[in-house]
Amino acid sequence: GACGLLARLHAVQGQLHEAFDLLQNAGQMAARAGAQYPGAEAVLEVGIGGVLYEWNDLGAALEHVERGLRSIHSWGKADLLALAYVTLCCIHHANGDRKATVDTVQKAVELTKTRGFYPEARGAVEAAQVGILHDQGLGNDQLADHVHDAVELLRIHLHHRRGGQSP
Repeated sequence: GACGLLARLHAVQGQLHEAFDLLQNAGQMAARAGAQYPGAEAVLEVGIGGVLYEWNDLGAALEHVERGLRSIHSWGKADLLALAYVTLCCIHHANGDRKATVDTVQKAVELTKTRGFYPEARGAVEAAQVGILHDQGLGNDQLADHVHDAVELLRIHLHHRRGGQSP
């Protein structure tokens, strides 16, 4: 929960060592407490996988993300599952596995159609989809439409973050 969110914040700010340490410490605390929260443990695994991806340790990243995906369904949050798929998509793309990349981003896109989906997760899925479309060589008009959709989602999110206030 909160550790995963804080770790994502560190990662977005480029503080990968802080993110990694936080995720590992949260996992160790859960293990010491004897906690049986497979969904939370799954989020931690995916987070560690994301940091390892950023460090270009693709084999270990894939292992952690796949381990997380095996139990993340128990958490019951489509947006977290979609973010896990986005991380997996990035790993497949870095490994040059085009089919797995496209298949994985499609799974994430399907999840965005569910209710209660956070705008940050939707934006991450849109960005991954735009990247895949770009790699597939779509025309500029099609790509521009997808970029426009991603930017519009971000604008709506920021508008809500400001409490409905305009910038």
